[in-house]
Amino acid sequence: MATSRRRQGFGPVLKNRRLVALWLGQAVSNFGDALARIALIILITDRTRSPVALSLLMASQAVPMVLLGPFIGVLVDRWDKKRVMIAADLLRSACALLLMLGPPLTVIYAVAVAVVTLSLFFMPARSTAIVEIVGREQYLSAVSLSQSTFHALNLIGPAIGGALIGLFGAAAAFGINAATFGVSAVVTLAVPFPPLPRAQRRASAAEYWASLREGLGFLRQDQRLWFLVRFFGPAAAGLGLAGLLLLNYVRNDLALPPAEFGLIQSVEAFGMLAATLAIGQFGSAWPRGRMIFDGFLVAGLLIAAFIFNPGFYPLLAMLGLFGLALGFVQLPVSALFGVLTPVDKRGRVFATTNSLIQVANLVGYAAAGAVASFMSTGVALGLAGGVVVVASLALRRDPAYRLLNAADTAPESEAAASSGPAARAGSPASE
Repeated sequence: MATSRRRQGFGPVLKNRRLVALWLGQAVSNFGDALARIALIILITDRTRSPVALSLLMASQAVPMVLLGPFIGVLVDRWDKKRVMIAADLLRSACALLLMLGPPLTVIYAVAVAVVTLSLFFMPARSTAIVEIVGREQYLSAVSLSQSTFHALNLIGPAIGGALIGLFGAAAAFGINAATFGVSAVVTLAVPFPPLPRAQRRASAAEYWASLREGLGFLRQDQRLWFLVRFFGPAAAGLGLAGLLLLNYVRNDLALPPAEFGLIQSVEAFGMLAATLAIGQFGSAWPRGRMIFDGFLVAGLLIAAFIFNPGFYPLLAMLGLFGLALGFVQLPVSALFGVLTPVDKRGRVFATTNSLIQVANLVGYAAAGAVASFMSTGVALGLAGGVVVVASLALRRDPAYRLLNAADTAPESEAAASSGPAARAGSPASE
């Protein structure tokens, strides 16, 4: 029988003390991250005023996700999640301290790669721990709580960060980020985690490779998950291209000062916060597939509208709506991958999926640096938005789209049983 959809809200998960502790510790770290992200972009653009430099920054952050993500996922599935999270926080704190020194561009890029690599360990470990702590029934609300907090801090963090950087420079933002990673590590140390099953604790090299192939095979065999990966390929390429071009438009074309640039980043986060709050409170009854694809459709249309070269105030409104649209994509996708993947495969599946999507993002980043050199940013954004719109419309005809809307939180065999003969006829190998 498919899992019933019903309104849960945040009440049950807020009674879970372990989750609340992790949530608060991560909230502090998220605030520091919001400051550091804007500081890094301002640091690069102030030194270079070049879209190519921004493209290199984004590409350098995507490369470890592409090359290392699946392998790190295998390790995370077998390592102690608590130790992984603490080690990643402490090492990321050291990286932030290094950025305080104002190193040359090559070192900045290297540190950016290191931080992303460490986050590749932290994120699947944390995602897996949350599922184990709250269970499948409360996972959507738990993820929504986490994402809502993330976007709330992204709402105030960039605005504060822009003003802080304008007064004291980027080093102050990196120093605060280093301190918040330390707080996150201390909080994680105090939280009891579920024990790691003995069968997962050790493995030979051959077993690691077999485990990696198993994770890839699972992702390929589940019709709904593989459909999402196929969809996110062209869509992620379009969003990767658009994201970098938007940064170039705001920082280089409009030449906004740090305070106004921070406000721009906050408005987008406001839209994402509104979406995640709505989904967390009422989203259990909403079809996941429709949320995801409608969100992408609206995001693509808004990106395409940049062909009209909006000024500062229209830009604020457009980015607020853009954040709202992306919020209706990110949360249901995250929840789907969490509940459809067995606990012993989640690290591999999360990391592998992230890597596949980052390949598409990398294509978008690489294209953006070249496109911005011979085409206006507005025209390029119009083309990128078109890619996202076409992808969001074309793939709705796939049978897996109906499965996502029919029973997206049930095992695939249950989803097929509850969605009728038409869905079963179009289903490939099951999970």
